[in-house]
Amino acid sequence: MSTNAGKLAETLGQTIGSTFSDKNVGTSKSVTVNSITLADGTNGGLASNYTISSGQTTTADITAKALTVSGITASNKTYDATTSATLG
Repeated sequence: MSTNAGKLAETLGQTIGSTFSDKNVGTSKSVTVNSITLADGTNGGLASNYTISSGQTTTADITAKALTVSGITASNKTYDATTSATLG
């Protein structure tokens, strides 16, 4: 995080705690900022000079995680005029 005070850019450190509205896959899901803690930074950036409020919201996506299945085998079969297969 930085702010421009005159010609010298002050920087601050930050720690943010936030949560999605739920744990399920979806797009444009609500994300709420639960806490923000500012820390002194460089070039004279003092956390005590600033305030920030929690409760702000934004949106983000949760994407599905790909799964890889292994160890599946198909059993041989005698002709029976169907396309069914037995897996093991």
